[in-house]
Amino acid sequence: VLDAVSHTRVKTPTAAAEFLIAHTLRTADVLEHYATDLQQKMPLRLQQEKELLERWVARIPAKLEMRLHTEHFRQERIIYRMDVSLRSRLMQETYRLQVHQRLASALSARIQQQCHRLELLEQRVKAASPDVLLKRGYSITLKDGKAVTSSSALKEGDELVTRVAQGEFRSKVTLK
Repeated sequence: VLDAVSHTRVKTPTAAAEFLIAHTLRTADVLEHYATDLQQKMPLRLQQEKELLERWVARIPAKLEMRLHTEHFRQERIIYRMDVSLRSRLMQETYRLQVHQRLASALSARIQQQCHRLELLEQRVKAASPDVLLKRGYSITLKDGKAVTSSSALKEGDELVTRVAQGEFRSKVTLK
């Protein structure tokens, strides 16, 4: 928006300062050129245009003063625009930094929440561990490496492995 409403588009404050300095130097060069031109032509036309020259001499300081005031006012407007632009950018970057801080805080809270959840799941897994059940006095009977859940799956003479908390033992099935 600032580029759209500003007189001249520059990318940085340094470029704006360079633009202003160059413009002021060009103005000074133009004025020096006018003064030199007047000095060279003055002796030739002095007698013919003495009255015209006196009018010009009377008008030059006022015009110069007016031009200097105009340029000074223009410089002040550009400085004000740059100040407003810099403040706006600072506010944007401050807000952006705050967003990053809020995101980091939210991420940290989420990580803590998930760590706590993992700890609870770990406790549940440990509580459901067969080793914990075996320590409570239970046993696991295996046939061919798979847990036996029903006596109907067994046949006479099947070899079973029964695991307890402090080891395991083997047995053979006899049906009654």
